[in-house]
Amino acid sequence: LADNEVNGMHLKDFGKALGHCSAIEVLIVNFSYNEILGKDVAQFLQPSASWPCLEKLDADFSSNSIGNDHLGDIAKRIRSFTQLRSLRVDFSRGEITDEGLKQFANGLGVSNAITTLDLNFAENLQLKKDFGVSALAE
Repeated sequence: LADNEVNGMHLKDFGKALGHCSAIEVLIVNFSYNEILGKDVAQFLQPSASWPCLEKLDADFSSNSIGNDHLGDIAKRIRSFTQLRSLRVDFSRGEITDEGLKQFANGLGVSNAITTLDLNFAENLQLKKDFGVSALAE
């Protein structure tokens, strides 16, 4: 679904439809180069309780208008996937600042269950080079 003028309404509807698929173990989605905001991603992940078996989430939200708003909510929804072992999320080329990255890190918290973690916040021009790394490390 990359580069298809997907907006919040489309993403919310797609999330609702996936909410009926309770046996999902692996979810790989590419919503890059669309018209998506942080609140849209949070709404997409809303039916997270409907995915109790999810072990791998690979989501590309790069090159959208995602800023700081709702990054903490997004991370908390990701954290609610209790069976999650592998997480790859791409928020590169967005509008995220150091504060947003800190909200995401705090929302994600510490998980002993996740064994593979790949977070991409590259080319968010408002991120300070060293601060973002230290926020995730905390």
